[in-house]
Amino acid sequence: MLCCRNWEVPKLALDYPINAIYFSGDLTMITINRVRPIQWVAIALLTGLTMASCGAREALEEVPDIVDSAIDEALQSEGKTVMGTIVRGQEAFFLGEGQFADTLNDLALGLTPETDQYSYAIVEADETKVITTATAKQEGFKSYTAAVYAVENSTVRIVCEADTPGSTPPDPPQLADAEATCAAGSTAVK
Repeated sequence: MLCCRNWEVPKLALDYPINAIYFSGDLTMITINRVRPIQWVAIALLTGLTMASCGAREALEEVPDIVDSAIDEALQSEGKTVMGTIVRGQEAFFLGEGQFADTLNDLALGLTPETDQYSYAIVEADETKVITTATAKQEGFKSYTAAVYAVENSTVRIVCEADTPGSTPPDPPQLADAEATCAAGSTAVK
């Protein structure tokens, strides 16, 4: 694995300096170590980036676009990851309480409604459904809308990603015949 040290990072919309990056010989694996809160570490791990303890100046001179792309991908994956966590939390809340939570705090997931990348909000909650949005705060990032529907004694969930980057979340998904579908201009996240 190629390893380099002491890379000075321009802001890149991040307030945490990179203090380690590893590249495999064929550049198929990038390992990043960044001084950051535990929540950010978990998000990085979920997207396939792992922690190491080395820097990356020389390697970055050879492949800066790969690193920038990996960092952007990891940052944008926050929206998908958090929305998935929220919809699963809403399902559990509904099955335990018989209703949907109308605030993120009620879910007790330890999520913050504002990060550097996204603003999260429960925009509608009633007896039959809850709609949540993740509004992108960074240029080039996509926004998300998620829904959980009460169907008989169960739930149906969906997370929809805007087809184009922007700070407007997609319209809410619709439920028909116990199946949720994303609105025009958005696609279901797998």
